[in-house]
Amino acid sequence: MDHVSSGSAVDPCVVANVDTAGVGCRRVWTLAIPCALLAVGSLAVWRLPRATMAPALAAAMPPDPDDVDGDGLHAALEVVLGTNPNAADSDGDGYSDGEELARGSSPKLDTSLPNAAGPSAFMAAYALPGTGSIRSVAALYLSAADGDWDTKTLSVGVRVKQHIMPLSQELWWNASTIFNQTGSQGGKVRILDWPFNGNYITRFGSLSFFTKISNGTDVLAAGVTNLVDMNGTKVEFVYTSAASLGARPGGVAPTGTGYYRPVDASSVPLEWTPGSICVQTLHTLGSQGPIVTHEVVDADCEVGFDASCSPDCESTLGDTIDILDPGVLIGG
Repeated sequence: MDHVSSGSAVDPCVVANVDTAGVGCRRVWTLAIPCALLAVGSLAVWRLPRATMAPALAAAMPPDPDDVDGDGLHAALEVVLGTNPNAADSDGDGYSDGEELARGSSPKLDTSLPNAAGPSAFMAAYALPGTGSIRSVAALYLSAADGDWDTKTLSVGVRVKQHIMPLSQELWWNASTIFNQTGSQGGKVRILDWPFNGNYITRFGSLSFFTKISNGTDVLAAGVTNLVDMNGTKVEFVYTSAASLGARPGGVAPTGTGYYRPVDASSVPLEWTPGSICVQTLHTLGSQGPIVTHEVVDADCEVGFDASCSPDCESTLGDTIDILDPGVLIGG
């Protein structure tokens, strides 16, 4: 399963003169993007954002049927992540699940507490069971000292093969449900959740979304989600840097680990092993800007995960994988 491409052309769909007013800035962009990337089947995805900040003296809004616990995360995403869709704070550590995701800690472990003191970003993906619709999620955070969202610029882009392209805000902002929450110590949590055409994962083998928080020309934080088609099953590839793992046989030093998490638990093939996940040890081969190519130097199903493992996991040994490095997107 080789996800490194030769840079074949992506069918363009020109979006000209897109006015991005209303999200803390005003810009006019002319972009080329994959034509149907954010279309779901034959349905348009333009929807009004869901406002979650009720005006003063307004009656309390009824619970969102997709987010009963009010943590900003769709119940289907919580199933993918392994958090409790009926508890805003799954691990009981005093931080909501949405805030923990946005600040880089685990909402499933009470010993894992938010460590991001300033702007931070996290991304994930999930599928709506039975619909074929896949959604991308950006969980974002500003501390009380960082100011308001209207002083920052939010941007979203996509990696398709070796192409990095920004997406106009008309294609993701207008299609998003938007959740705003005051976090701990007066911080600000914002969660954006928008649909895209999952057929593009199958068509290109993999793709990545990224989001950035900027202050003028400075990128303050970036988040990434890498999505892969694994023999017809769409999964999210989650990467963790781990240079301290030690040398592998043959003297190859791993530079990280990665695992595949199905984005729709209801569509996992019966032959996959439940309660486990495909974990790979990776060695970095090189990079092209923020696109980093890794070689799989070890792969095996490991138990103890709220997911399933493909029987082809071990056969990925020797494969190469392209992912985005959020540190490079920030400029570090």
